Amino acid sequence: MLPYNELFIDSGINTGWAFFDKSKKYPVTGLITINRQYRKTIENYIKFMGSSFRTLLRNFEPIRVTIEHPEFWNNSQKSKVAVESGSLLHNAANAYSYAAICYDNGVNFTLKYPREWKGQLDKEATEYRVKLILGKTFNNEHINDAVAMGLSRDKNIWQLRNIK
Repeated sequence: MLPYNELFIDSGINTGWAFFDKSKKYPVTGLITINRQYRKTIENYIKFMGSSFRTLLRNFEPIRVTIEHPEFWNNSQKSKVAVESGSLLHNAANAYSYAAICYDNGVNFTLKYPREWKGQLDKEATEYRVKLILGKTFNNEHINDAVAMGLSRDKNIWQLRNIK
């Protein structure tokens, strides 16, 4: 059974989110993004992203939030660039800030490593699996991953055993 009244977060420089509501066929999705000039300091970045995240919590009132915990992948050039550029640290700062905001607002939350919810699937395979399950994909890789994280909560659906 798919989750409902749950919010899934793929944190990052651009944070994708997906809210699963039992009454809708597709999750409500969006992106928290910040203009490059405001990203010049981590303090501004965290303030803006945190404020936007609080608005999400107020608007949807989820019973649970699952936040993707950033991790380094040894064989990934993208991971290496993320470490060198500092974006992996920004990603971690966001994830932990979102978790703290959940805690402060009494919302249950979980931090999940990508390998915990998608295993060894790369971005393309994850996107393809979302398309097989829902019949569509989403216009941003972070949104797509947030949707996929929600879909993966039902192991039968995620493993393509119970798709219609």
